[in-house]
Amino acid sequence: MFCRVVESVDYASHSPQMEPLQGELRDAVAGLTPRPAERTVVSTVTGRAIEGTELDAGYWATNLRRPVLLDQAVDTLLDAGHDVFVEISGHRMLVGALTEKLETRGSEGVAVASLHRDRPGRAALLGELGWLYCAGFPVDWTRPYGAVPPVMPLPAYPWQRERCWLPDIEETPAAGRTSTLEGTAPPRSGAEEALWQSVERGDLEALSDVLRVTGTAQRDALATVLPALSAWHRESLDREIADTWRYRVDWPPLAGTTTAALPGTWLVVVPNGPVPDELTAWLRAALAARGGTVAEIVVAEDADRAALAVALDGPAGREPALRGVVSLLALDETPLADQPGLARGAALNLALVQALDDIDASAPLWLLTRGAVGTGPNDPVTRPVQAFTWGFGRVVSLEYPGRWGGLVDITGPLDEAAGDRLAVALSNPDHEDQIALRPTGLFTRRLVRAPADDSEPPAYRPEGTVLVTGGTGALGVHLARWLARRGAEHLVLASRRGPAAPGAADLEAELTELGARVTLAACDAADRDALAALLDGLEADGDPVRAVFHVAGDVSLVKPLAETTSAELAQVVTGKDAGALNLHDLLLRPLDAFVLYSSITGVWGGGLQCAYSAGNAYLDALAEHRRGLGLKATSMQWGPWAGPAHDEHEYELARRGLRLMEVGPALVALDRALGRDETTAVVADMDWSLFAPAYAAARPRPLLDDLPEAQQALRPDTPVMGHSRTGELRGALPAVEPRRQRRQTGELRRALLAVEPGRRRRDILVDRCRQELGRVLRLEPNRVNVTVPFSGMGLDSLMALEVKKGLEAAVEVDLPATLAFRYPTIDALVPFLAERMGIPLDATADDGPPAAPPEAAVPAEPELDVEALSDDDIEALLLERLESLEGGRHDAVEERA
Repeated sequence: MFCRVVESVDYASHSPQMEPLQGELRDAVAGLTPRPAERTVVSTVTGRAIEGTELDAGYWATNLRRPVLLDQAVDTLLDAGHDVFVEISGHRMLVGALTEKLETRGSEGVAVASLHRDRPGRAALLGELGWLYCAGFPVDWTRPYGAVPPVMPLPAYPWQRERCWLPDIEETPAAGRTSTLEGTAPPRSGAEEALWQSVERGDLEALSDVLRVTGTAQRDALATVLPALSAWHRESLDREIADTWRYRVDWPPLAGTTTAALPGTWLVVVPNGPVPDELTAWLRAALAARGGTVAEIVVAEDADRAALAVALDGPAGREPALRGVVSLLALDETPLADQPGLARGAALNLALVQALDDIDASAPLWLLTRGAVGTGPNDPVTRPVQAFTWGFGRVVSLEYPGRWGGLVDITGPLDEAAGDRLAVALSNPDHEDQIALRPTGLFTRRLVRAPADDSEPPAYRPEGTVLVTGGTGALGVHLARWLARRGAEHLVLASRRGPAAPGAADLEAELTELGARVTLAACDAADRDALAALLDGLEADGDPVRAVFHVAGDVSLVKPLAETTSAELAQVVTGKDAGALNLHDLLLRPLDAFVLYSSITGVWGGGLQCAYSAGNAYLDALAEHRRGLGLKATSMQWGPWAGPAHDEHEYELARRGLRLMEVGPALVALDRALGRDETTAVVADMDWSLFAPAYAAARPRPLLDDLPEAQQALRPDTPVMGHSRTGELRGALPAVEPRRQRRQTGELRRALLAVEPGRRRRDILVDRCRQELGRVLRLEPNRVNVTVPFSGMGLDSLMALEVKKGLEAAVEVDLPATLAFRYPTIDALVPFLAERMGIPLDATADDGPPAAPPEAAVPAEPELDVEALSDDDIEALLLERLESLEGGRHDAVEERA
């Protein structure tokens, strides 16, 4: 127990020494006339809530005589759900005790002071107010600063370009308050946490204990509402999580120059097919008018990779001044004769990319389309087939970043102004590689957070007959259960095997028990005749389809683009894309919902997945096209779901920054998209600190420019737990269970015991403390001085508590709440931590030198790559070598340094 002697007074309040003064005290405040309190008042005399009328003269006399029951009073407040404490006094006296109490109760609450005897009153008060704000408490800054905040003068010295404070970090809400960060649940008090845990488990006994319910009638009433309360709580958590997974694609205008010069030779590749002559003529004229020399290749309908390589080898392989290759092949939408699910232009673009690789061409490749993308409600997709090229092109940018130019979609008049805009696009300003050329200007593709609504969107309620293609697959089963629980009257689950699919009979029984009528149909949505027969039969039976969910055809081919054939391309896309097109054509009428299951690979591409990325980009465009016709359509661009399909790859996906999505929040995101009537919705649980640096490693990715989390991750010098982003990518394993607290593994203990007592063991613990201080203070660990007091570094009580929690997790033993104040430097802290862990820090005389292993067992010392070492690494190695050669002389060296 921590205590200290108070020598500034010669009497003890709240003790028997006050007994002789009771009468005099009562008389001194006899004139008080208390009234009922407007807010809850908890007394430290009784430890419970009291009415304001009790605060009379007798109460205050008793108050000075009786002990302060702060512990019981705080318990009462915590049990009532209060967990933000502000000490109103001339100097902080109770914050430490309050913090320790919150820790004992397992509460994530916060305690702050108001004034400080060594600081000016306003500065101290605003400082504590700042801590409340940092904890997420909603502060009305107009009260201290007025409607117009003051202008702060900038320093007169030159900028050092060094980041010294919090860079775009997420807000952490104060306990018991509404979160200021979309999708983040507020921290809870210990009592509240226990309550909701028991609700989530449906544990009636535990809930009764928390609520102190003992009567039979009360317990029966609680048992009646508990199932509904438990379901509501789970749904509430799922909603909070789902909102953090939601993104959308935006198209902001490209500002800057209005035209550009295009010197050099441009190779234009056109199909020998249905491409308007005026388009080709306009493109030639636009390039030539801006300084370009145009060479043209017309590609035969049956051209293959080898033929294209021969045709390209002259202008693309040996032309030193080749500025770029511009392909119009995507404009040929003619279905291949032997693979009708694939457009000829898509197959020719695949052969073009492979042929350019075969001849090792270095000029950037630009793929042009017309009407393949939409930039907003007034700019619909008119040629969704060409969107296949956009998904394909995104994979080209990943697998061939050095020879990638970009994607340009053109609509509107082919006039001089359009030529100017094309020149700007092809000049590649700021590495923009996904551009829409419109009569009003150039627009660039961006990924942004989906905005939050002021109110909850309406929940989707299925009515009539709902068709689910792929209804017996993993995602189809989750969807069918969700629809049945939402009140679907008739579910038609179509799949290739229908009733013969594994688990189909059990699924039908489960859905029937939930109240739905179920039809299991053996129908491949890619078979137009079979699908038409199914739809006609439902119509004849009086069950017209009211809503469609297309989940079928999710086939992925993992193969380098250079090795992918057009037949493989067609095989992957036919099931999903052809099925979606058939549904669109055969149900070209108003529906309650028309939902396509797409993927994030269509949004930003996927290495080794050119077919899958292209096929999903087509689904997204088909939804936008259907919406442009005035019909409902939603494409769900999913990240990976938890389940058998992805579980075995969980580790690999997590290292790439793709966490597996749990079913509950994912279905909430679907409900959100339907309630908002969205056309496309990106839903993924992303770790941008891992994904963004890897995605942008080979070339800039403007797609992520408007996503703060990604931009933060792309800053090269941003420290993360004491490491650079590069270091984190090399060695860190992301948590594959982001919302669960992972158990400690004893990593620090093993590291300490792996070395002999002495300097190296001490350095391991020092480094761990530096990392923790650096994390909290947002400093590089090597800037944390081991001898400077924590208070001198700017560590305050809340920061000290955060440091304590981090070190507690590392050493795996309980530490006092006053840790940073009892041991105010790292030099003072390290011996205490070692003692708490029961690990000797320094060698004793009895230990003796460790026995040397046999000479044959000593491995050869590896040759060091000095160029790859940092200054800190080199200094550490030098000090270690000095220690081995000259004993303790390194201490003097360190002091002089």
